[in-house]
Amino acid sequence: MIEVNTSRLVPWPEERRSQARADLRHHHSMSTVGLRAASARVMFRAPGEQVNGLEAVSEGLWLCDQRDNHCYLIDYSGQQLRRFPSPARNASGITFGAGSVWVASNVRPAMIFRHDAETGQCTAYLMLSGEGGVHGLQWRPYAPGEQPPAPLENKPELHPSAPAGRVNAFREFYHRLQAAERAWSDLAPAVADD
Repeated sequence: MIEVNTSRLVPWPEERRSQARADLRHHHSMSTVGLRAASARVMFRAPGEQVNGLEAVSEGLWLCDQRDNHCYLIDYSGQQLRRFPSPARNASGITFGAGSVWVASNVRPAMIFRHDAETGQCTAYLMLSGEGGVHGLQWRPYAPGEQPPAPLENKPELHPSAPAGRVNAFREFYHRLQAAERAWSDLAPAVADD
């Protein structure tokens, strides 16, 4: 956790701000902001070997570690509240939703694991098809009657290192994850009644 010390904020000299505004206008920017410098300090050391996922909730922070493949819930002072292993390998994203902790496995086959938030038990998984990995998760439930965004048309990726004609893997993953979330949301009341 990093705390920003605002007591040492230093405004840029006017000539630097003017040049920055001119540069932004030249690049067709929509807005400009004042630039300031800040210093940060370490508040606590995270558990695990290499944290690679973060989700803030009212209790604290959910973290996943890509080396030990454990999930941690720590309070905002850094005290560990819960810890459990996940079947995820190279865990690379964590989120909380529908009473569960969701962890992404960034190896082939890419998978997302659902864990009970209290016990840590893995209750389900979703296997993703296609190439590539999972590099983060975000829980986004839809309200009753709300429609998710329409799927984007398949286009070649724009990144110059991407194989020519390859469908944008992120778009495919995004829409599959949205469908999975809707399915879990539909199942959540039935599971809670059991």
